[in-house]
Amino acid sequence: MRPSTEIRLPRTGELISREKLAAVLIDMQPAFVYRLEPNERKKLIAGQLQVIKDCALYDIPLIVIELRRWWKFGWTIRALRRASKKVPRVMTLRKRHNNAFNETVLLQQLEAFDVRHLVVMGLNMSVCVKETCQTAREEYGFGIITADNLISCISPPAREVHRSWYDVWGRVYTRMPPLTELLENPYPQ
Repeated sequence: MRPSTEIRLPRTGELISREKLAAVLIDMQPAFVYRLEPNERKKLIAGQLQVIKDCALYDIPLIVIELRRWWKFGWTIRALRRASKKVPRVMTLRKRHNNAFNETVLLQQLEAFDVRHLVVMGLNMSVCVKETCQTAREEYGFGIITADNLISCISPPAREVHRSWYDVWGRVYTRMPPLTELLENPYPQ
């Protein structure tokens, strides 16, 4: 079956053109990742690897965002870095602030890719991911798509508290459906 050029979001039925979609990976650096509980870390990395593979397969842009000061936080973890090298349109941005739009070229890059919806992945959903998503949504009008297996927080209680923001302002799944599944079957029964 030939992949569709549109994705139908299962929960809402909303159609999104594949060409208007990009993935953003935020702060998946060792200083943050290895503070997660082992099961949470494994779930998060597996979900993110699937999205990155889908980006490579369907030429969906991927923007990897890292907190500067790599000597303190490290680069994005090896498994994700290695997988991202297979994505045709991938770039890495380094940020100084929690919000990835502050003092970076993130907005210009998203505009250059001509995207309107972001599949958001990373840490910490209560700070960096949330501030970036708030700006993307509230100031620039991007749609936010994420899942419990794509974003997380070092503090388990904070996960529950901050998840409600994503429920209200984005499309949140318990487990992200593979983009391949959505592209091959855009009209689920």
